[in-house]
Amino acid sequence: IWFVRFGMKNHGKASSHYALLSGKQTGEAALDLKRFQYFLQVAEAGSVSRAADIIGIAQPALSRQMRLLEEELEIALFIRNARGMALTDAGEELQARILAPLRQLKLALQDVRLHSPSRTTTIALGLMPSVASILAAPLLLHLQQAGAAIELKIVVASSAALHAKLRAAEIDIALLDDPPSDERIVMRDAFTEKMHLIGKSDSHV
Repeated sequence: IWFVRFGMKNHGKASSHYALLSGKQTGEAALDLKRFQYFLQVAEAGSVSRAADIIGIAQPALSRQMRLLEEELEIALFIRNARGMALTDAGEELQARILAPLRQLKLALQDVRLHSPSRTTTIALGLMPSVASILAAPLLLHLQQAGAAIELKIVVASSAALHAKLRAAEIDIALLDDPPSDERIVMRDAFTEKMHLIGKSDSHV
């Protein structure tokens, strides 16, 4: 069983605004980090409509954010066609360069917020049905007894479905069974289960 993490996202209603200076002449607009996060989601989904559903915003608003990002960077990031959105060479380079830094920033902000005594952090945990039946109730009870400022949302699905939800940033962490290798996902061994083959003593197997 593997413990995997794509990134920690805040599922609460409260949000903060962060900006990254564009590096151009003083007085020009700063680039909104939220816009880069939207860009990564559209690039992953391959469609504005699918990305909008995942993020939870209106499709026209998301399309406008992508147009504004392209205008600010002064380069086309997507090839738009009837099937959806495909990255240009510039879009692929941007995705590769900002994916890890943005993930680290989100994790850093999450860690800082955990030190706030008045803030409740929501974490979406993905569990397979066989694991959820064993761990879900004890885990929730432990958090309640410890008084942790964490609201735990448990999502139960198959290992493959949970892996897809991690990539789509619909959940934060998950316990998966033999997940496929993915450089965008941090994986750690959680525990190993022993399996035994049992049969009759007179079996010829």
